Amino acid sequence: MQLENSQLSRKEQQLPYRDMPADNDNCRPVAFDTKISFYLENEKSRFEYIPTYYDFASDKLTRTLSKDQYPAFVTKE
Repeated sequence: MQLENSQLSRKEQQLPYRDMPADNDNCRPVAFDTKISFYLENEKSRFEYIPTYYDFASDKLTRTLSKDQYPAFVTKE
């Protein structure tokens, strides 16, 4: 965790992967890195969850940046 410019943030790296639901009742291996932040904006608390989404090759234990985008989650008090 880091406190900088009145913002509390942390970065997470998922190791190694998780199964994500896919077509035809299948799952596919994916991984996420996330940046999570808490701070005040116009005297209201704000929470941001910004993911970076990766495809994971379970046979090689490697991940590559996915062409798919996972949406950011942002909320205010």
